[in-house]
Amino acid sequence: MYKLFFPFLVILFVSCSQEEEVKTNESIEITFQRTVTSDHNPDVNGIDTIMVTIDGNLSKEYNLYDFNHSILNAETKEKTFYYIGINSDTCYNILSDTIDYKMQELQGKKEILGYACKKAIFTSVKDTITAYYTDELSGNFTFRPGLKINGTILEMYLPDQFGYKNNWKAVSIDNHSKTMINYPVGYYNDEDEDYLKRRTEFWEELSKSLKLLEVGQPAPIFSSRDIYGELIDLEKLKGKVVVLNFWFVSCTGCVAEMPELNKIKEQFRDKDVEFISIVSNSKNDILKFLRKKEFNFKHISEGGLLCVKYGVTGSPTSIIIDKEGNISKLYYFMMVEPHIGYDNFVEAISDELNK
Repeated sequence: MYKLFFPFLVILFVSCSQEEEVKTNESIEITFQRTVTSDHNPDVNGIDTIMVTIDGNLSKEYNLYDFNHSILNAETKEKTFYYIGINSDTCYNILSDTIDYKMQELQGKKEILGYACKKAIFTSVKDTITAYYTDELSGNFTFRPGLKINGTILEMYLPDQFGYKNNWKAVSIDNHSKTMINYPVGYYNDEDEDYLKRRTEFWEELSKSLKLLEVGQPAPIFSSRDIYGELIDLEKLKGKVVVLNFWFVSCTGCVAEMPELNKIKEQFRDKDVEFISIVSNSKNDILKFLRKKEFNFKHISEGGLLCVKYGVTGSPTSIIIDKEGNISKLYYFMMVEPHIGYDNFVEAISDELNK
């Protein structure tokens, strides 16, 4: 639902120059449109774009929200994830998926972008995928290491673990691309002994500066401008109740709770309550995110130092500060639903307003 995260450690703009793109033989580049829908929470519905390069049995997948990416080897059933680790280290880890999918051809064929596609269902102990695939392209792309077919999936439907429905559909194909896939160099294996030692030392040093807050103590003071240039000075907000929410753009749990947080903010629209989000990402990343998802708090970017001040080591985290500037409620690493409860959150804010 969400993941443990040290937001202030993320490097927000990552150059992909470390991965050389060799222009030689032809490959395939596909742009997928991913539509996310939810029956129980329609406010999270949205569309994003996934880019895929297919080079024989290799496929590289990345999106437009962050600069992390993955390379799937359909022959070895290994998927390598590349990301940014501690101290700006470029790291990777390898997923060797032992979960195999059983394929069943279904009735129903259709054409996608000029390619004849067959319908099939793929089942495993983990999930079920309904997809249209074509054998008219020379590449092999199946999204999952354990899902192997002689073809390329151009449309796919699968529900995820949070109850959201994901529909992937190819919207453009370049089957004469010159971009080849090479495994990046200069990345640390995050299971490497030397890297693990440096990471342990880093956490030990960091833990000395991280102190969890307690209810009743003064909230750490800060003065920062939001992404639109408005100055937010916590000291000057005394007399109002302040709600802080700590998040980052690729945090699934953070995004999932935004509709509830928007409703809570609307409920207190004419009251003395300030709703402020502390985001670990850059201003540009936040603005890009807000073009697709609605989150109506005031947003402070580059919030790593504030995470340290408030002892935040996981997202989402919400904190309520009373009118005197003291900590009233601490919800470390908790979502509105199912952990806090919408009504409980509203009641906690109302209690402070009425004091």
